[in-house]
Amino acid sequence: AARDHWGLALTLPAGVALSYNAFTYPEWRGQRLHGALKVRALEVLKPRGVRALVSLVRIANWQSIRSLERAGFRDLGLLCTLGSGTKRVLGVPRRATQLGIRFTVNS
Repeated sequence: AARDHWGLALTLPAGVALSYNAFTYPEWRGQRLHGALKVRALEVLKPRGVRALVSLVRIANWQSIRSLERAGFRDLGLLCTLGSGTKRVLGVPRRATQLGIRFTVNS
């Protein structure tokens, strides 16, 4: 649902899966499970035609960002919005757009 993506509709190209709102319990943090599990999920999904995984991470979640970098994920850039509801201006990272990842404001 769009509300899960900060009120924006998200469209992914064929063969691309989405991960968002990942959570690691405090007692399991620091064991590098987050990135490893996302890599494993991609391996499991490959036979079903999934070739890539997009992970949406809030800007201040440095632990998650570092975890994904260590696991080999590429940073596609920063998604910025200005305004609220249907009256928004979007700043979508060029690298995401080039890969066919689309964000739009719901009408």
